[in-house]
Amino acid sequence: AGGPHQGVGVDVLDLQARHAGGEGGQNGVDAGARQEGAGGAPLGQRAGQMAEQLGLKCAIFSTDKLRDLKMGAFLSVAQGSAEPPALIVLRYEPAGVTDGPVLGLVGKGITFDTGGISIKPADNMEKMKYDMGGGATMLGVMRALAFLKPSVSVIAVIPATENMPGG
Repeated sequence: AGGPHQGVGVDVLDLQARHAGGEGGQNGVDAGARQEGAGGAPLGQRAGQMAEQLGLKCAIFSTDKLRDLKMGAFLSVAQGSAEPPALIVLRYEPAGVTDGPVLGLVGKGITFDTGGISIKPADNMEKMKYDMGGGATMLGVMRALAFLKPSVSVIAVIPATENMPGG
C-alpha cells in the first residue's frame, strides 16, 4: 500500500529530516564529542530546552528515579561519572490524535566513554563518540517530527550518561 510519501525518493525525505532535524543526528554526535561536561544531565537539559521550543513533552529522570525503576545496569555504567545520568523521555503527540498506535524509539546516549582502560584497541578510538549516536539520532528524529507533524504518536527514550572508571 505505502504511506503518504510513496513514490517520493528517499533522498527527499532525508533532506526534509536533515533540514528539520538541524541540531540532531550527526551534528549532535560531533557536538557532544567535542564538548566538556556533555554528560547525561547536560544532554537532558538541552533535550528539555529543545522540547520546550518545539512543543514536545519531555521528562528527565536522574539517579533516584532510576533506582526506583530498578535500572541497575544503566546506573552501573553511570557510577564512574561526576555527572549524574539522565533518562530522557520525549513525546510527540499530534493534535487531534487520541487513539491509535504509538511508535517507541530508543537510542543510547553514552556521551563520553574512556575506552574501557586497555580492553579496547587504540585503533579507531576516535570513533568512541558514536556511542552517543543513537541518542543524538533520537533528538534529531523528535525535532524532525515536531516540524513534519505526522499523525502518529511517538515516544523516544534516551538513556544518557558518561562511561568512566571511578565513582
